[in-house]
Amino acid sequence: MPDPLRARFREAREAELMATPAPRPESWLIPVIALACAASAFAQEPQTARDQTGRVVEVSLARTWATDADVERVAAMPGVRRLDLSLTYVSDRGVERLKGLDELEELNLSSAEFITDAAIAFLRGHRRLKSLNLRGTDVTDTSLAYLAELPQLKSLDIAFTQITDVGLEHLASLAELEELNLGGNKISGAGLHVLKLMPKL
Repeated sequence: MPDPLRARFREAREAELMATPAPRPESWLIPVIALACAASAFAQEPQTARDQTGRVVEVSLARTWATDADVERVAAMPGVRRLDLSLTYVSDRGVERLKGLDELEELNLSSAEFITDAAIAFLRGHRRLKSLNLRGTDVTDTSLAYLAELPQLKSLDIAFTQITDVGLEHLASLAELEELNLGGNKISGAGLHVLKLMPKL
């Protein structure tokens, strides 16, 4: 049966996003033609930003309901450092297609409900990943075991997922973690003892 807590979170999150103003034009460049393919049924146009050398370093498909096919176009941009796939139809296979983005530092998968533990397994090779948002996805304790292989993580949001006390034990190896959001999970006070082992929290 559907989890009523997660359902309420999803409704509140969608309402929040609808009320959030779009990025100011001066902070974004015109969408890359190769990315904004006419065949894609985006609710909003994708947004991109470039560095001083002209490389695309930031892509947002947030609220576009993009699919794995759209992620494949992003994968053709090896310089991407920040990628927002929140509130999309991207699945585990879409995340697998990101394996060539060696410079990826920030990944937002918030409310991408087709994301499971399999997607996180594909992220283990991203040694530069510092910020990961999994809020409202279908990940479990297994994902935290995978994330233990990314000790460079500084920010992690696992709120409203399927995390328990067992999964939190895997976070002890994330010595660089500075921000952690884990609300909305079945975690007890006893399970939080692992946070004392993380000096930067």
